Amino acid sequence: MSAIKIRRALGAVAAGALMASAYSTMSGAQDAETITIGVVAPFSGPGANYGDQLRKGLDLALDEVNADGGILIGDKQVKLVIDYCDDRNTSSQSVICGRRLASDGVKIVVTATSVASLPLVGFNEEAGFLLLGASHAPAMTTQGNKLVVRSWPDPETSDMHFAKLLFDIVNSDEDKVERAAMMVVSTDVGTSFLKQFTEGWEAAGGTVTGRAPYSIEDTDFAPQIQNLLSGKPDAIVLTTICSTSALVINQARQLGFEGIFLSSSACPGGEALTRFVKPDDFGNYYSEAFPSSFVVGENVLPFVGKFEAAYGSRPTEVSAGLGYMQAHWAAQALAEAGGIDDLEKLKEAFGPALSKLTHENTLGLRDFDPVTGNTFADLAVALTSPETDGQMIRADK
Repeated sequence: MSAIKIRRALGAVAAGALMASAYSTMSGAQDAETITIGVVAPFSGPGANYGDQLRKGLDLALDEVNADGGILIGDKQVKLVIDYCDDRNTSSQSVICGRRLASDGVKIVVTATSVASLPLVGFNEEAGFLLLGASHAPAMTTQGNKLVVRSWPDPETSDMHFAKLLFDIVNSDEDKVERAAMMVVSTDVGTSFLKQFTEGWEAAGGTVTGRAPYSIEDTDFAPQIQNLLSGKPDAIVLTTICSTSALVINQARQLGFEGIFLSSSACPGGEALTRFVKPDDFGNYYSEAFPSSFVVGENVLPFVGKFEAAYGSRPTEVSAGLGYMQAHWAAQALAEAGGIDDLEKLKEAFGPALSKLTHENTLGLRDFDPVTGNTFADLAVALTSPETDGQMIRADK
């Protein structure tokens, strides 16, 4: 079928604990009504694991929100329901999903990739839904859209800082890493990261020796890698998901590359990477990461524990923590705004709602801008290597 639609009316689970006073319910209140949150993400194709982890994070959060009846709006208990739509990691399918959700009357839609977020920004105002999207592309919040909330830090402030910080870290000993070659994913995200990373890396004293485009649908990257290796780089920079990054790493090693690997937050390393490639094969892998992400920080261990209890394993993608945060943030904003009827009021409510999240804020977002919809975060540098037994550690401390 062209779009997989999965509805899940989430019931209570014993482990669910409501997050804040705005989530509390009233004894004797009438039977719960529902608000539907649409989700557009890849549940098949190359990004299926990313989408599956997102779904698990969202489901876990909504089980917690709905555990004692849902959120309190006026004198009514309101439960949240998720309507999932598989975009197969394609922009064309994300548009189909967005249009379908809008026609079904969904007023808030969650996305977890730029592939989904950017096409929806083009019509969500006209279609009448608020977009709570995760995108690394500046275009998500630079078009004057009044109904967009970015659930990912503003890349124009984070990526350049990351590149400068990374340069200092990898050049802190006798082995110099000054020449970087970039594999640039063929999306707006790749274009944005290329620009910001290049400016930051060169400002710190480094050189970008080459750039090569690639796609997550591809499996043979030898031509691009051979082209980059002709520039004799000390490092190869990766800009997309871990399954594709692992293919590039293995092929680069087969072609004789002996340097290190650097990455955007699209593949933060740790378990998300080692499920595809062994630490001995990639050596030192430095990545952009969130200080409070489950893959780095201790302050979200409550989320990790809940996830493992629910699913029998730890999260393997940052999308799990992202989905968990998005659902809790949306629930808190709905409670703050008093419902779904006024979408501009709902967007403004994401500011005070963010300040009330604690361990639910798995990305460490701060300083929500109610005009642009931007959020900010202080990104960290993480290291995954054989010396860390394939686990992520903070490299910037």
